[in-house]
Amino acid sequence: MLFVNKYFHTVGFKDNDIVPTHLQLAFNIVIESVSFNETVVASAIDKLEPKLSSEPESLPPLLFNCLKVYHVQNKIIKSLHKQIKL
Repeated sequence: MLFVNKYFHTVGFKDNDIVPTHLQLAFNIVIESVSFNETVVASAIDKLEPKLSSEPESLPPLLFNCLKVYHVQNKIIKSLHKQIKL
């Protein structure tokens, strides 16, 4: 996000004595729902670098990796528990 802020911080400023014109864009797109499944989320987590540092506005990627491991272990334990009950 910081890169984008550095790049666009000069938008609208005079350059070579020319002030850029702004385009008036109208977006009539409304997202009513978003769906995803466990596989998509797990794949996205796998792509994260397992580090403790993060941007100021987000959580560290290592946290998501740990939560994924916990979730997988929990599913295995539940599955074993169901098999033992049968």
